[in-house]
Amino acid sequence: MPPHLHVQRIDEPGLDAPRAAVPSLAEAWRRLCPDPFPLLGLVPGVASAPTDDPAALLARRDAVLARVQEHYFAVPPRIERGWRHHLVDTGGRAYVDLVNNVAVLGHSHPAVEAAVRRQLVRLNTNSRFLYGVMVEFAEALAARFPAPLDTVFLVNTGSEANELALRLADLAHCPARRSSVPSSPVDRQHSMQHVRHTEDSPMPPKSKSADPFSSTEKLMQTFRMPRELVAFLRGEADRGGRDLTAFVNRHLEGLRTWFGLPEAASTLLDADREALRMERYEYLLHLLFQRSLELREKGPGFDAPGAERKKK
Repeated sequence: MPPHLHVQRIDEPGLDAPRAAVPSLAEAWRRLCPDPFPLLGLVPGVASAPTDDPAALLARRDAVLARVQEHYFAVPPRIERGWRHHLVDTGGRAYVDLVNNVAVLGHSHPAVEAAVRRQLVRLNTNSRFLYGVMVEFAEALAARFPAPLDTVFLVNTGSEANELALRLADLAHCPARRSSVPSSPVDRQHSMQHVRHTEDSPMPPKSKSADPFSSTEKLMQTFRMPRELVAFLRGEADRGGRDLTAFVNRHLEGLRTWFGLPEAASTLLDADREALRMERYEYLLHLLFQRSLELREKGPGFDAPGAERKKK
């Protein structure tokens, strides 16, 4: 344990109380040795073990958190303390922490605690404001890497870091895509827009338009996409006389249903796609490429209505 002052309150005179107890005896010793914090002018209960059992806390958690907010273990222990590379549950059992990102430095690291405390009493904001600590941190981090690694992109989670790394790797191997991607990290961040895709609803659209892809359903799925893509989608929708929701729904539904082709044709296309071991998007690229080969040989519009008659 780190250096500390041990204060213990014993209400029974002459009782030889242990400094720690096994979990099964904790409640009994808690009654004989109450929390000493009130005597020291401190907030009571901070150093006391919680009385809620893990099952009761899990039930409370399930009642207020979304189902997609998953938890580790089918029957999770209640973890309320961490020290160095260990997590400690309320039953006194210690676990080696191989999951949390904080394990790089360990839990309750006194230097990290002191640094966070100093910063929180001074300023707590995001990276879009200009202040010295963020720049100093970025400079110190960049200085640890060899050239040409000289730029820092701050993210919030490991998932964001992985997504960014995959995107940069994709751009490095596909230079043709760079023209559609902003040049700087800040521009890339600001170029992302939220686009809401509204799912089909059995309710009729409020608009007078008979567009079957319009919807008044309020259940929405949010996507993030580059500003250039949003502008393209809106432009295409305007040219076709559709609102953005109907335009996106139409294309996604077309991708799902093979654009409304008869069932026999859809079944044949699915069989061909599976034989080629392609995803639906890849298969559409394959069909377009095959069409481009025909165009190269026969010319644009070779199979347009009346094209054969004009040649004669």
